[in-house]
Amino acid sequence: MHDFKHRLNLLKGDRTIKEFSKMLDIPVSTLHYYLNGREPSLSFLIRVCSKLNVNEEWLLNGRGPIYRTEKEHDILEDLCELFSKFLAEKWKVWDTKEKIFFEFLVKRLFPDFERWLADKF
Repeated sequence: MHDFKHRLNLLKGDRTIKEFSKMLDIPVSTLHYYLNGREPSLSFLIRVCSKLNVNEEWLLNGRGPIYRTEKEHDILEDLCELFSKFLAEKWKVWDTKEKIFFEFLVKRLFPDFERWLADKF
């Protein structure tokens, strides 16, 4: 995780922790944990890549360019939109057990799922 901490500090640059946390829309304390070496959550990694247009491969293991190309960004946006449409359709027809199972899995991987769900339904 030391390398991740270094890459995150590179992205932070000269910004204060408060400025950088505002840019990422996360609490200062959360960013502070990650800058001090705490293992990041999947939702945090996704947030950094999305908000800063960072290449996932670079953020995770230091390989490739720091930023995504416009084409890569468009593909990711398209995938997110397709997944959102798929889920919106399935959510209407899934029974309670299916919804609970899906929520359980997704909440573990994506803590922001609950907010998304509230916004959509």
